[in-house]
Amino acid sequence: MERLIRALNKSPRREQAMLPVHAVRELDANSFIKLSNRPGRNIREKLAGQPYLQAVRRFQSVNLPENRLLKAFLARLAEPLELRRDCLREEENELLPKIQLWFRSDEAQAIARWDNLPPNNTLLSHRDYRRVWDAWRWLQTLDDDIARDFSHLEARAKIMELWMEHGRRYLDGTYRFAESPVLFDYDKFEIRPWPSQLAFQKATPKIIRSFSTKEISEPVCVDLAALRPRYATTVSSVSLSDTYLWQQWKNEAESVDIELFNSDAAYLHHDAISISSTDLFFSRDKTVEHLDRAARAFASKLRDIFKDDTLIWLVPDFLSDFELAIVRRNINARFPNAEPLPRSVAAVFKQVDYSRIKSEGFLIVVVDTIGGKTCVTKLIARFDSELKKRLPETNGFYWERCPPVIFAHGDTENAEGKERQNYDIIIVDDKKRWHGKIMTEKPQFIDPNTLICDPRIGQFAFCINLTNAPVRGGIRLHALQQRADEIPLWRDQIPELSIKVMKDGRYQRFYLVSRGTTVKPIRGLSVPISVQKKFTLPAGSPFYQFPLFQGENADELGFSARLDSPAFPLKTNAVCELNLAFAYGTDEPYELIFGSIAEFVGELTENLIFPAVNFQLFRRCARG
Repeated sequence: MERLIRALNKSPRREQAMLPVHAVRELDANSFIKLSNRPGRNIREKLAGQPYLQAVRRFQSVNLPENRLLKAFLARLAEPLELRRDCLREEENELLPKIQLWFRSDEAQAIARWDNLPPNNTLLSHRDYRRVWDAWRWLQTLDDDIARDFSHLEARAKIMELWMEHGRRYLDGTYRFAESPVLFDYDKFEIRPWPSQLAFQKATPKIIRSFSTKEISEPVCVDLAALRPRYATTVSSVSLSDTYLWQQWKNEAESVDIELFNSDAAYLHHDAISISSTDLFFSRDKTVEHLDRAARAFASKLRDIFKDDTLIWLVPDFLSDFELAIVRRNINARFPNAEPLPRSVAAVFKQVDYSRIKSEGFLIVVVDTIGGKTCVTKLIARFDSELKKRLPETNGFYWERCPPVIFAHGDTENAEGKERQNYDIIIVDDKKRWHGKIMTEKPQFIDPNTLICDPRIGQFAFCINLTNAPVRGGIRLHALQQRADEIPLWRDQIPELSIKVMKDGRYQRFYLVSRGTTVKPIRGLSVPISVQKKFTLPAGSPFYQFPLFQGENADELGFSARLDSPAFPLKTNAVCELNLAFAYGTDEPYELIFGSIAEFVGELTENLIFPAVNFQLFRRCARG
């Protein structure tokens, strides 16, 4: 209202008016008719006694339909505001004197009466006039609405008392409530829980609730592979009190997303899809859309707590860069200096004393049972003389991580189902039965002799069996790396990558990354990876798509490389050289460039022109 009365819509208008001769700017036929009726033989004589002339006057008018409605609306609005002041003894609303003052203005006096005209485009599309139109329609039904409210007064009082009682129980901590959406219909004064009624039970002992969020303004290392992520700073290592559980409740009519960070209990309703922070890494039965929305909520919550741009987040060793895409993308969006760190590397920096390393080639294995799999990762000590000068306590040794070995497979499907039912939080099942929280069992200890007998592992100096999150190792690595500057304290042997191509009438593997390829894991640094063989694109295809494989695994990763270009389809085979680059920690760590090699074929009279094309590795449609 205040914006409108300061700047009403105006429209150019014209009217006939008696004006002084010096103010006349425009004449029309009526002006000459009126002038001809005056006595006098010429214009000078006609104007001698009365120097005024009927002329055309142009002006900006506020007498428009939208302003007429505004005036009628404010007059109608002033009535209940006065009634509230006079009858309910309320303080005078600040709008009322502004309305009364505006009605005494010349602009308001120039606006005619509203005649219940149909709405024009301004009333329907203008930001403020549309609100006036909507409010005007509501005011027309105000009396009927009040009458209806009186008829439902007793029922609504019961609704208010019921929910005020729920609020008292919650604030007192005498009851625990299972988290579920509560839907509101303000027009009908209706409060409707998604289930038929709220699920709650008596809390023993009394729940002490805290609604404040502790903020941390230094770099941290966090392990998200738990329902209550653990984190470490330079001075402490604790678990977050929040439960990183996200749900989407959906039926045929509506959908609601809720976050269960401070919840008393989780309601595993049949309409709800539940995703925990653990599911971001290990779940195989959730859609990409749900995982992405949950990851976005979790990353935003982390940012509310951890204010520094640096966040080291631990990664299970057996997961590939492609399987981490959703988590990495959402964390990178909130933390500019986010760095993924394998759990094995963090474990070494947490437990290994550099004084125990006698020579290069010192080998450690880290055993980590997580996500239904037991993963064994070898780390080899390598010597760097420059590192010894820069960081003497390392004795010049950095760690080289080898590709992980899956030592034992658990029953993944049963493990995932068990995790869903055994959240580290009280749960209510879809039959409204309450179940206490069940703590995660510690992984079984594996005898080092068993590992030595495995030909994939062999001899090693000593073994680390991970039983909890090695977040202290991650923050220690960060502190040391700050002092080592540009010299990385560990290297990574990235796994073999290959695509399948048609050759000699059958599909064969074409290796992009060969075994033993080692890179420096520096955040954002693009490291070139040499691809020795030339690659041939066969002629005639409108595009090329190659399934991606990791290691010797016969199953696809679920990703493929797609190549498009305006030059397709090619008239003849194109021989290309491939330039692969790896950028640690970025949203798209792998980038492959096809560069054409122009050559003459037979009596071909022109070079084959094929521009270099970047492509992204992406999840195939079959997996969402």
